[in-house]
Amino acid sequence: MIDFAQIMPYLVAVNIISTWGVGFYAHLVGKNKATDDRVAALETKIAADKQAHAERISRLEVISEKAPTHADLAAVYDKLNRVVESNSRMEGQLGGVADTLRLILNRIAERGMP
Repeated sequence: MIDFAQIMPYLVAVNIISTWGVGFYAHLVGKNKATDDRVAALETKIAADKQAHAERISRLEVISEKAPTHADLAAVYDKLNRVVESNSRMEGQLGGVADTLRLILNRIAERGMP
């Protein structure tokens, strides 16, 4: 028969090895669980951000459809050029009217009112 004192060192060694093995396994499982929890939280946040970005992009697309095109801006530029030309022409004509009025007033001042 085997004496308990003879197998005691082997039992202690098996106990230490199995305790360390269970501890190492628990460490790995806990580490993986923490990583899985972090990844799950990131996936949830990314899904929410993706939805928010999709809504923002949709709103921007609707707004951009109403924005003036290059053709619209070219038409505005042409109209503005015509207004500037008309303004310059009227400025020249008004200068001529002012000169004529000044000439008339000088003649009246020299000769008096008829």
